[in-house]
Amino acid sequence: MNEETIALIGQAMDGTISEQDFARLQEILRTDPKALAHYCQQSEIHGRLTWELNGSEIDHSLIQPKPKTWLRPVLIPTAAAITVGIFTYALTRPPQDQDADQSNSIADAFPAEEMNIARVTNSLDAVWSSGDTPIGTWLKPGVMTLEAGKAEITFDSGARVLLEGPASIENLTPHHAKLLNGKGVVHIPNSANGFALETPSNTFYDPDCAFALAVDKDTTEVHVLEGTLDTNLKNNLAATTTLSKDQSLRFNSKENLPVQSLTLDATNIKDELPQLTEGKAAEFVHWSFDSVDNETFPETGTHPYNRFAAVVAHDKSAGKGGYGIHSINGKFGRAIRLYGDGSYLTTQFPGISGTKERTVACWVRIPRNNKNKHAYSILSWGTPNKKSGEKWQIAWNTANDGGIRGALRTEFGRGSVSGTKVICDATWHHIVSVFRPNDSNNVASQVLHYVDGKLDTTSWARNAKINTDISDKNAHLAYIGKRLESGDQFSTFSGSIDELYIFPAALTPRQITRLYKKNEPPSNLIAPLAAR
Repeated sequence: MNEETIALIGQAMDGTISEQDFARLQEILRTDPKALAHYCQQSEIHGRLTWELNGSEIDHSLIQPKPKTWLRPVLIPTAAAITVGIFTYALTRPPQDQDADQSNSIADAFPAEEMNIARVTNSLDAVWSSGDTPIGTWLKPGVMTLEAGKAEITFDSGARVLLEGPASIENLTPHHAKLLNGKGVVHIPNSANGFALETPSNTFYDPDCAFALAVDKDTTEVHVLEGTLDTNLKNNLAATTTLSKDQSLRFNSKENLPVQSLTLDATNIKDELPQLTEGKAAEFVHWSFDSVDNETFPETGTHPYNRFAAVVAHDKSAGKGGYGIHSINGKFGRAIRLYGDGSYLTTQFPGISGTKERTVACWVRIPRNNKNKHAYSILSWGTPNKKSGEKWQIAWNTANDGGIRGALRTEFGRGSVSGTKVICDATWHHIVSVFRPNDSNNVASQVLHYVDGKLDTTSWARNAKINTDISDKNAHLAYIGKRLESGDQFSTFSGSIDELYIFPAALTPRQITRLYKKNEPPSNLIAPLAAR
């Protein structure tokens, strides 16, 4: 981070930044985690001043939404935390299409307390001051106190914090948390690049590392377990020290302290809890596309139902057939290539219904200059032509209503959420759409996108209540490569698809990363609380 970046952040805070410099700062913050962490700190200071000087008033204007089997149909944050969440999102989101209708866009600021940002993903004899907080609990911004035991918090960005009680943590955003006191182990994988973990004396934001912390008032002790770590003292940036694996340091916000009185026993640090075994055994649907027999691709997932083979079909309304569907080399074994000529795959999979959690994951390779009519759909099921969210459809964004063209898009009725990362570039990308229902009115806090293992930023969202209907007389079984609605505006999908998975739960970022890197599905799923 250089003087230019510091100056741009200052201009953004006081509202004098030009449009050109604003675009420049956006790019810097997307690629420089240290600059992002500094921006977050400055935003929080600015937010607290705004809160105090303006009588603690914040604009809370929102976008308003106009057997038990998974196949059966049918905390308060501080003002500063709210403000920094809104400021950070507003600055780092990509610019919008100025001609698009923004009335239902995610561009309208929403309060941070509306959003789930993390989840309790493991625990051992945990006792929380707020009462029962079981594994699988989704977390909003706010302070949490672990009185005893251990607990793992996984942020949507993929960063994980293993707390050892007594300890208190303030969860701010998917990319920002503060360990207020106590002990913890922090894991920041490369996929969580940009995550910042604060203590009262400094901020850590180096990716691809793991480190143990002990915090007592203004004093912090750190021990590096993996990777390298810079210690950036809040009140003395010149005192930055770089630590390597197995090195320790003790300091406050102004200076490094003697290491003779270290309180962490490096030989006794447990950086992981025992593997979670009490969760639900993983059930999932899976098409690998590695083999084909008489235009039929077998389904090889793990579940107690009959197999949902995918069979080649042709939509006559889309025009004359051309290339059909070909078997090609994929990311793992073989894949399928569709040409947008009316060919697609039918299945007997009914889809996941109602407001149940779900995750859809696959690899796609989409031509760079693909036409809008070939955006739909990578996968779809449910009831079409409804204003409410009674379908579930994965595609790429045409930007007809807003957002970034070529980014991942999830649709539900007239509602949708679109990401930022462009996937229409003739390159293989691993895409994941996660649905985690909550009490928020904002669908951007319920539908998450991951591209190549990383949490994607939302560039557009249109609200609609999500309630997927697979029992209606007009409901469709799952299609691969076809839009639910018929018509002349869209044909069928053009591009390649490999290793398509559907899970009846919201996968954790760690599980998503393993699927991305190794094509290994999880052995256990964190069962949704509502299903217990």
